[in-house]
Amino acid sequence: MRKSVRDKASWSIFRGDPALARYPIIGATAVVILAAIVAAPFLLIDGVPDDDNLGILQIVALLLIYFVAYTAIFFCGTALAYVVKARMEGNTGEVSGWAFARSRFGVIVG
Repeated sequence: MRKSVRDKASWSIFRGDPALARYPIIGATAVVILAAIVAAPFLLIDGVPDDDNLGILQIVALLLIYFVAYTAIFFCGTALAYVVKARMEGNTGEVSGWAFARSRFGVIVG
């Protein structure tokens, strides 16, 4: 399957601007840290179950981790997509993907 022109242009922008790598790196780091913050209290309170049955606290923790992790992933992805789109449109100045993602936070979470 051939790549579209847009995909090739996006990839060339990403390769040409190493600073764009910070978005996925920050996103992955945020996911690990946020998951640990959410999971730690639940593991300390109820511990890891010995049998195959998860307790209600573990289920709540898993759902919270899922929500928090995907929010962080989509937030960083939105920021990256905005910067790449701005570069594709010819904007070579400083573009804040973080500000754009913050302005769309309700949509990202919602």
